[in-house]
Amino acid sequence: MDSLLAWGVEVVVALQTASPWLDWPALAITLLGSELALMLAATIVYWRVDRRLGFRLAVLLVGSALVNVALKAIFAAPRPFGFDPRVALIGPRPTSGGLPSGHAQLTMTLAGALGWVARRRRVWVTALSLVALVSLSRLYLGVHFPHDLVAGLLLGALAAAIFVVVENARERRFGGEHELSDRALVVLGLALGLPLLASGHPFAVGSMGLLGGVLVGDRLVRRGRSPGVGRPRWLALGAGGLGALHVGAARTTKALALVIGSPADLPLRFVRYGMSGLWIAWFWPALHERIVRSAPPR
Repeated sequence: MDSLLAWGVEVVVALQTASPWLDWPALAITLLGSELALMLAATIVYWRVDRRLGFRLAVLLVGSALVNVALKAIFAAPRPFGFDPRVALIGPRPTSGGLPSGHAQLTMTLAGALGWVARRRRVWVTALSLVALVSLSRLYLGVHFPHDLVAGLLLGALAAAIFVVVENARERRFGGEHELSDRALVVLGLALGLPLLASGHPFAVGSMGLLGGVLVGDRLVRRGRSPGVGRPRWLALGAGGLGALHVGAARTTKALALVIGSPADLPLRFVRYGMSGLWIAWFWPALHERIVRSAPPR
C-alpha cells in the first residue's frame, strides 16, 4: 500500500510542478463536480426538462453521496498533501478521508445516468469529458491519489448502472409512468443514510433533510410535466430573486445554529436542507405555475 501511495505522490507532484498556472482553472473545474453543482444540475432537469426524472436523479445523487461518505469513514485514507510535504494543497482543506473520491464518484454517477437517458453521442462525450476534467483537477489540487479517483469512478459507474437497471425495469413493466420505483429509490436512500444519521454525521443529517424535503415537496406538487417546460424565460429569471430569499432564510438558521451552539446545529441543519428540498420540489414549481396562469397571453 505504501508503494501505491508513493507512486501516487509522484504523479501529483509531476502535475503540480509541470503546470503551476493551472491553479485557478483547476479550482474552477473542481467546482463542477461538487455536490452543490451536481444537485443544481438535477434541479434544472426537475424544473425545465422532466419532473419525474429530476426527482430520481436527485435521489440517486444523494444515495451515491451517502455511500461515498460511509466508505470514507471506513477507510480513513490519507490525502496526498498530508502524506508527503512535497504535495501542495491548493484550495480548501478537506476534512474527510480521501478514498474514494466523492467528486469523481458523483460526477460519474450523474454523467452515466444522463448519458443513458439522452442516448446521444454528444451528451456522452460532454459528460465523460467533464468527468475526466474534474478527476484531473482533484489530482492537481493535491487532494486525491490516482487510486482514489479510480475507486470513485468505479462506484459512480456502478451507481449509474443500478439507475439504468431500475429505469429499464420501469419502462418494461410500467411504461415509465409508475411512481413505485421512485418510492423504492427513496427507501433505498433512507436506508443508506440511517446508519450515518444515527452517528450524527453532518452530511447524513443534511442529506436526509434534503431528501425529506424533496419527497414531501414532490408529493405536494401536482402531477404532470415540469411547470417550467416551454414557459417564458423571464419567469426562470424570477427564480433568482425568490431564490435569494430562500438562501437568506437558510443562512439565518445556520447563523442561529452558531449562536445556540453545536448541540442544536444538527437539527437546524436538517431544517435548512429540508427547506432547500421543499423549495426545489414544491415551492418554486407551484409559484411558477401560479405566475404563468396569471401572466397575459403572448
